[in-house]
Amino acid sequence: MSEPMPLTRVEGPERRMLPVVTVGPYVLLAILVIVTISVKHSAARSLRIDLTLCGLSAVWIAWMFTLHPAWRVRPRPMAVFFVVFVVIMAILVLRTPGSGSTRRPGTSSRSRSCAGRGG
Repeated sequence: MSEPMPLTRVEGPERRMLPVVTVGPYVLLAILVIVTISVKHSAARSLRIDLTLCGLSAVWIAWMFTLHPAWRVRPRPMAVFFVVFVVIMAILVLRTPGSGSTRRPGTSSRSRSCAGRGG
């Protein structure tokens, strides 16, 4: 059986990381919201979808991590938390034009990757 607040008994350097682990995701989401609003302010529908995904991820973090600290030491809930969170983040990345890409705008990734291989 897991204790109700497993991270309250942490000591040493791990104890100093608790604020980063518990508050950090919300700070990063706030920065993401600000950047999203500044970049997509003219595309209302796309902005609404992205802000909904940001809100969904904040609720997911709050429910699975912040509001249920005992779940942090249980493998199954944390596996579900991680998988769903990665899916939400992947959707956000895929919705952002050029995210995760090193190619120049207007060029095809296929034409670049096949250029040196005779095809």
